[in-house]
Amino acid sequence: MIAKDEDDEVRERLEDEIRDNTGAISYVFPRPVRKVVWGAFGANSFWGALVLWTRYAAEGDEADLSNVIGNLETAAVLAVLLAFEFWDEGRRKSFRKNLTSRQVAIGDREVYKKVDESTGKVRKYSKLKPVDDDWILRRIDRWGVVETATTGGNPLPTVGPAKGKILEELVAEHAPKLIVDVGSFVGYAAIRMGRRQPEGALTVTIEKDFRWWASASRFVWQAKLWQQYPWESESNRRVECIFGDALGLQT
Repeated sequence: MIAKDEDDEVRERLEDEIRDNTGAISYVFPRPVRKVVWGAFGANSFWGALVLWTRYAAEGDEADLSNVIGNLETAAVLAVLLAFEFWDEGRRKSFRKNLTSRQVAIGDREVYKKVDESTGKVRKYSKLKPVDDDWILRRIDRWGVVETATTGGNPLPTVGPAKGKILEELVAEHAPKLIVDVGSFVGYAAIRMGRRQPEGALTVTIEKDFRWWASASRFVWQAKLWQQYPWESESNRRVECIFGDALGLQT
């Protein structure tokens, strides 16, 4: 466990304040400002109630009593708002901490350690991994697990990680220049095979259902196995998704 120093704690507080904004209003009226406003106005209302109560006790003016009640009600409302800000801040920090831990556990976030040359202290930080073929395959594998749990035993009909690893080993061993995959579904098998082909090789995957063809095309593009942008070299093309019936395309 790496101990946090004062600089780390200050940095985390600043990051929490920045990430705590959830909408346009929060950017204009952020949480630190809200806490100061609620606290200052609440304290002012409570102090005003004390002053008015002292005057009411001395003079017995009913108007002062009415103002005391109004100030106390205002102070109570502002105290509730201030308490909510602290509660919600803690809840959001806990959520982000748990989310970060889950992302590290499933491989979507990478943890780094860096030695500060000026102090010699080891600093620990993490960041999300870029979206690539590994990221896409992990995500589809997790979707399969969730689908199985939700539907009571009907997982996504992909080849899965075990068979996918076998496909990759076969492609790496035989190095085919062309692979034809009939029935893309979400492009899982095509991504598995295409990323292990030698440079200049191509995997063609065919899907007749437009929804799955669109899904496969998107995942292949996100896996960076297709030309990312028009101005890039076509050498980046490794997997091509074709929409249509394989038998019809054959003729």
